[in-house]
Amino acid sequence: MAKKVNPIRKFLSNGAGKTIPWFVVFGIMAILAMLVLNAGQQTLPQMVQADVATTAVKVSNSAPTLSAIVEDPTSADGQGVGSTAGNPTNQGDNITWQGTASDANGDYWYLAICKENSIATNSLAAPTCSGAGAWIVTATTTSGAQQTATTSTSGVSATSSLWYAFACDYNTDQKCSAGNTGTGDAAQNSPFCTNHRPSFTEVSNTTPIDPNEIITWNSTSSDSDLFAAADTIKLYVCKTNSFTTGGSPGCDSDQTWCSTTNSSDLTCGYDDSDDIMQDKLYNAWVFMVDNHGFDATDTGAHGDTSDYTVSNVAPTVTASTIQFVDEGGDTDLDLTYPEGETANFKVNVTIIDKNSCEKSPSGSEIATNTDASVTKAWVYRSGQGASCSANANNCYLDLADCTLGPCGGASDDTVTSTCTFSMWYVADPTDSTSYYPANTWLATFKAVDDDNASSSQESSSPSEMISYIASALITNITLDYGTVGAGETSGEGTTTIKAIGNTGLDNEISGVDMESGINLIAIDQQHASTTSGFTWATGATATSTATELEINCLKTIATNTPATSSTYWLIKINTGQAAGTYEGTNTISGVISETSTW
Repeated sequence: MAKKVNPIRKFLSNGAGKTIPWFVVFGIMAILAMLVLNAGQQTLPQMVQADVATTAVKVSNSAPTLSAIVEDPTSADGQGVGSTAGNPTNQGDNITWQGTASDANGDYWYLAICKENSIATNSLAAPTCSGAGAWIVTATTTSGAQQTATTSTSGVSATSSLWYAFACDYNTDQKCSAGNTGTGDAAQNSPFCTNHRPSFTEVSNTTPIDPNEIITWNSTSSDSDLFAAADTIKLYVCKTNSFTTGGSPGCDSDQTWCSTTNSSDLTCGYDDSDDIMQDKLYNAWVFMVDNHGFDATDTGAHGDTSDYTVSNVAPTVTASTIQFVDEGGDTDLDLTYPEGETANFKVNVTIIDKNSCEKSPSGSEIATNTDASVTKAWVYRSGQGASCSANANNCYLDLADCTLGPCGGASDDTVTSTCTFSMWYVADPTDSTSYYPANTWLATFKAVDDDNASSSQESSSPSEMISYIASALITNITLDYGTVGAGETSGEGTTTIKAIGNTGLDNEISGVDMESGINLIAIDQQHASTTSGFTWATGATATSTATELEINCLKTIATNTPATSSTYWLIKINTGQAAGTYEGTNTISGVISETSTW
């Protein structure tokens, strides 16, 4: 079993097994007793007093850390991101930067956008961009906050401008970050690009023009900008003073005369597709933009008027459309009214006017009324020609009773016309039995517009005037031989006819026996001659069958003086003829005579 050791005894012994002297032990015990007695009363005096040490440290100022800086994508006018060569900012518009910086000292900070990579600090004030100067230096904002810097591009002449961003703190010992050219993609970083207005100083056009001509606008214009490639410019000529610039430029409501794109001195033209344009002033406004949609300088020709005029041109008639017809619409012309005028002959025609058949603002472009100076026709025998003098036989002038068909409006250049007139019974026939078988009847039509411009055209399709055979007795309607004795010959009787058609005439004579009760005088007892004073034996014998008698009545040439010719008659009474009053009828008919006797 292990031997137990008294702990007190052990304490009082040294390491060699020897006992500590008593007085030492007694002193230690006395001190311990005093400590125990004074533990609750704290009446013992302090034994140690602490000294105060003054501390000091100098915290240095640190430059802000610019963690993000980009061009705001909304700075440019195009559809892309940032202010780039393909999407530049229009001169005069704002360009904006957005940046974020933190300051280790918690200082407020400035955002400085400099033109060169150089900046000068200032105590408790905004920094100063060195060299070429600043694009913009902002006011202060708190550490960690986003800062926005906006400035106008007015006066920026370069197409590409470098920028360097600095974050500088607000401190007596101002510190700035290193220059930064952007933390975004290429489109959001330095440089920014500035687009300038194209130059558009003058415009002119080729007014006046005819409807079938091209109106051309010529400009003095250019664009000096060179990005990835040289800018192009586009000229617009608008019908109204309403134009949109920007990403989708153009005349509003598609009211465009013409547009064209090139690098300088643009020219564009308008060619009406059907060459139908009213003679009037047409409004036009000119506008120009570059390929970024930026419009030309306001001090130039941009937005100016450049009106043009379409000249009046004479209406025209095509020969093949002219038709000379009678009332029945036939080109074989028939007279039907003896010794008078046959109505409703017509000249039909198609008129073309490239100023349209409708004048501006309303009404007919083609002038028609009864005035012989306006739209009219004339007809004539071809042997007389279009320059003939008025004559009822062969030349009818100033046929101005003309009506127009419907017009389809300003885009319609065609209208029909019909001139209606009467012709006298003496109008020369041209058929194969006439005096003029080698001739025809022609029509010339003169179309006149509201400005008295005109043109004339002769028909290419001739018409024939048909021979119109008409005659009438004008004297001795009753052929009375008087009283004649049996076996005797009567005195001379006369019948006279007039030519009331358009031919020369001979007579055909025939008759029936004369009767008195049951008694007869045979028709062959009557003889006729074209010569007065003839003897009965030399005259032509009348029979019941028509016999031609060459009276050679001329064709009438004066409407109020018909040509006439007489036939002379004798009757011989047979011996033994019963007395009485005898009556009968003779038929005297006009027939066309040989043309050599007309």
